[in-house]
Amino acid sequence: MAMKHYFFNTLVLMLLSCPALAGEAGSPINFKGIYICTFSGIPIGKMGIDIEQTPGHYAVAADITTSGLLRLFVKHQSHSTTEASGEHFIYPAIEYETHYQTRGKKHYIRLVRKNGRVQETQIPPENHVTRPAVPAAILKNAVDPLSLIIEAREKLQEARTAPSTPGGEGRGEGASSIRDPRPLTPSHRGREEFFINVYDGNRLSEADFIILGKKIIFYGTGKLPVIAVAARRKPLAGFTRKELAGFGPDDPTLYIYFSDDAKLMPLKLQMALPFGLLTATLAKECLNGESCLLGIKQAPNSAMGSKR
Repeated sequence: MAMKHYFFNTLVLMLLSCPALAGEAGSPINFKGIYICTFSGIPIGKMGIDIEQTPGHYAVAADITTSGLLRLFVKHQSHSTTEASGEHFIYPAIEYETHYQTRGKKHYIRLVRKNGRVQETQIPPENHVTRPAVPAAILKNAVDPLSLIIEAREKLQEARTAPSTPGGEGRGEGASSIRDPRPLTPSHRGREEFFINVYDGNRLSEADFIILGKKIIFYGTGKLPVIAVAARRKPLAGFTRKELAGFGPDDPTLYIYFSDDAKLMPLKLQMALPFGLLTATLAKECLNGESCLLGIKQAPNSAMGSKR
């Protein structure tokens, strides 16, 4: 499978992994960070993300760009935002926008969700001869990539606090012997697993998360206790034949390591490939009101920012 496929899947799953940035579900989030993505130690990409949440509102913004050697082959950058309103941590009105550019081609997608119904704007329009349309009926419970951060945060907290399945590989002493990386197996299936469907305007995917347990990893200059989570992405609808050919049952698993404290910050992500190790590491946390966005602007074409 091509390196760009693994890179973009890793960054997508990075977005899916960032939810547990506060101690409890139903509590505000305020996190800003920069992640550096490397392949066998060589920088290939970067992501900056800002997240803020209150009981009546949340806003998430993310910038992604390729860098280094990968940028010579795949020049990509994107700026995405989502904003929601509601009350008591329930948000019936959500608006998501993304401006992205790959190999010089500019794209714009806007999704507006109100009470479970999605209105979509896409420039240029997708060619449904080569890419199947996603039926509206199966989008009811799907969320956009950035809103997934908020949704997954609650799911992860619910899974962490639920009792472990007897005989399963849940949290606790037995989980400390986890060797990584390894593929997911039926023995991982239990109460400490959750799934969320995500729609990016073209494709509907299922993000699968399994909480593996506590572990010690090398981070920075020393060892650090973390909580290990395994994640995979499953295509559901809207994928082209070429994209589907890039998925398979033997695809490597992405391992995410969260700080084992009240903040539960995703510190490191790793995926073992046949030809090297793909890693994304939290390189900086922005404090005191500073933004961690990378300064990627929306496409200059005025039509790209139109509201329909």
